Amino acid sequence: MQMTKDIVDIINHLNLDSTFIVGRSDGGILALLLAIHYPQKVKKAVAFAANLTPDTIGLYAFNYDELKRDRRHADEMIAKNDTTKNWKVIQQRNRMMEFQPHITAADLNKIKCPVLVMSTDRDIIPEEHTLFIYRNISKGNLCILTGENHYVTKNNPDLFNSLTGKYLEDPFKGESLRRQ
Repeated sequence: MQMTKDIVDIINHLNLDSTFIVGRSDGGILALLLAIHYPQKVKKAVAFAANLTPDTIGLYAFNYDELKRDRRHADEMIAKNDTTKNWKVIQQRNRMMEFQPHITAADLNKIKCPVLVMSTDRDIIPEEHTLFIYRNISKGNLCILTGENHYVTKNNPDLFNSLTGKYLEDPFKGESLRRQ
């Protein structure tokens, strides 16, 4: 929650009444949290590769097991006072994914702004989880990129940026379909 508050403090410092929020991975989680807890600050959001829970529902099992293993290894290296890597950062990053977030369907139902829920068909977030997020946001739109992975923002930025840019520029579409 602290990072969410920090973002709102920046928005306030810049004297913005509201803004577009685009986030990838943990940033996607932050986009959802901003829309849930600070709805007046978010005009539209894009949540790419976000998860709601720190478990094998929100992440594929192989990935969840890997991050726990990496966190334990970082713990061991810190205990040994090893300085070959910044183990504290590795530990904190993996702890964050291992123990956070905890966002419920009821939380998602609070979101009133349009949200583009994005992922890929080769992501670390199960497609079913992405669909769950989309289905619980009344003004949600869904985009699953084919043949891409969690790093599409780095590996194919033109694709990602063109889709998110178009979404943010265009009026929201989909309410009539979602009411059925």
